[in-house]
Amino acid sequence: MQSLQTLLNTPLEGRLVRAREISYRLGISVPTLYHWEKIDGFPKRVRLGPNSVAWKGEEIKRWIDGLAHEDVE
Repeated sequence: MQSLQTLLNTPLEGRLVRAREISYRLGISVPTLYHWEKIDGFPKRVRLGPNSVAWKGEEIKRWIDGLAHEDVE
């Protein structure tokens, strides 16, 4: 398993991203991430197995980029 620091320096595109990495990137807790997914239009997770989920990196990147555009307007 890669270290979290290595993952944070890896582009999101082309890979599946786990909740812990997203929460570190955004400075939020994992429960907040799941809450945003339910109510704020956050990208939906992909089920990898019975107890494992991830998000498509491209969708997370688009969502983050959308936040940056909202701040500009």
